Amino acid sequence: MLDPPWPYRRWLVLACFLACAGSFPLQSASDHAPTLFVAMCFGQEYFHTYCMPLLLSWYSVYGANGDRHSWVVFVAHVPEEVLSLARGALPQLQFETWQVSGTASQLFRDVEGPRENCTVTNGSWYCESTPEVEENRGLKTMFNNVAFLMQVSKLLLGRREQGMDEEYCVLVDSDALFVRPLDPALGKTSTDPGWDVLFTYYDREFVPPWAEAAEDVCLSPSRKHVRINSGVVALYVAHQHLDPVRSFLHRWGDVTVTLLTSAFQNESSASELLEEFRGPDQAALALLIG
Repeated sequence: MLDPPWPYRRWLVLACFLACAGSFPLQSASDHAPTLFVAMCFGQEYFHTYCMPLLLSWYSVYGANGDRHSWVVFVAHVPEEVLSLARGALPQLQFETWQVSGTASQLFRDVEGPRENCTVTNGSWYCESTPEVEENRGLKTMFNNVAFLMQVSKLLLGRREQGMDEEYCVLVDSDALFVRPLDPALGKTSTDPGWDVLFTYYDREFVPPWAEAAEDVCLSPSRKHVRINSGVVALYVAHQHLDPVRSFLHRWGDVTVTLLTSAFQNESSASELLEEFRGPDQAALALLIG
């Protein structure tokens, strides 16, 4: 009788759920041009809880048509045993080791190190937290969001030099799930979509179960701006479009760092902007698009 370790049971449960829902795998789901999907995932427990469900949901949508697409996931502190199992489930999957240095590396070790006041129930960690730990985790996330943009820029250049033919690159938050392919947004092979960077936002038709009205989700706290969601960003990287896209990623990272630096120096305007858009990368994107 098959009795896999607890973390892998989650994968099986999700796969069974997708199969019962009639969507695992679809054979004619996608018709958009070859696309590179990129995410980052740090820590074994996080990988089991968020990243593998993301990847399985992608496969449930793209199925056999996923062969012309690729995945790169930046990882840290995930055992090779786990990564090997994931590669077996998705042949398109490639893992890249996340490289950090200096004070950022020290902060990363502090956050990802041994956890105190923790218990394990049914295979899941439950830990008491402190304001200091939460603050460090927040700083780590902010740093990773900036570094991720630089890593993607470097990755795209390297793949172009290796002769990879992806026309699109999609950056995805690791806690997302795919429910349908991205054909409405991404064009077919050798078809210029008319844009270089595509971002998402919350519109007035989006009402999740936890909100009473769309305005509670789609508007910023001041109710003056529509909320930007940087959790899914598409890039058109075919041919001559790669260089301006890479320049945009660096500019986005620079503005994010400037905002964070100003906020740490207690500049009220920067702090208010971060609060207004609920995150440094989203606030920086709002500034870039005006």
